[in-house]
Amino acid sequence: MILANLNLREGNKASAKTQFQNCLKSAWATDAEVVSHCLERLADISRWSIELRQATWPVLYLCHAHMSKEKLAFCKALLFIGDLFTDVDEVTAENLFVVALEGFTFMDVHCSRAQCMLRLGDLAQKRGEITKAAELWTSARPLFERSLQAKDVAVINMRLEAVAHGHKRSLAQLAVLQTPNTAVNRDGEIFSSEVSSKADEIVIIMK
Repeated sequence: MILANLNLREGNKASAKTQFQNCLKSAWATDAEVVSHCLERLADISRWSIELRQATWPVLYLCHAHMSKEKLAFCKALLFIGDLFTDVDEVTAENLFVVALEGFTFMDVHCSRAQCMLRLGDLAQKRGEITKAAELWTSARPLFERSLQAKDVAVINMRLEAVAHGHKRSLAQLAVLQTPNTAVNRDGEIFSSEVSSKADEIVIIMK
């Protein structure tokens, strides 16, 4: 199991998957903790490349969590199944993320709460609900920071920066509509189109 985790961390995913499966077989019905760990790794499709993902693992993990009455594992399984539905049924995915978030919040599991908020924010963004998305991402960021998840914090920051830039451009475009002879550059800054036009005329004359 240690070698499987090491290979997964280093990007040797095909080898890691085989090792987790072998470990799962040898531990089945003898070591519940190892079984739960291997199922969690295999069920988390965000860890695997597209060709190595299998929908059966999140479902099997959910069944195992239900049978063993592991509340944390059950909520994680809902999160992983939600990931399966993200591209095919956003409503179902959102419902699963919400239920998982409620469970993680009750258990006060910071990182998993943040993962749910990140995904819910992404779904809100797809629907054009930018304010809601930004609120969810902003709430998720300190939870990722407490969990020392630097990569996820960076992802959140990139999303929020994109929202801020888009908001800046929208405000600038609104100002342009209200102010004659102005335009907006790529950075969302307003400039005088009249001055720019005169400058172009000078360049043409000089040529």
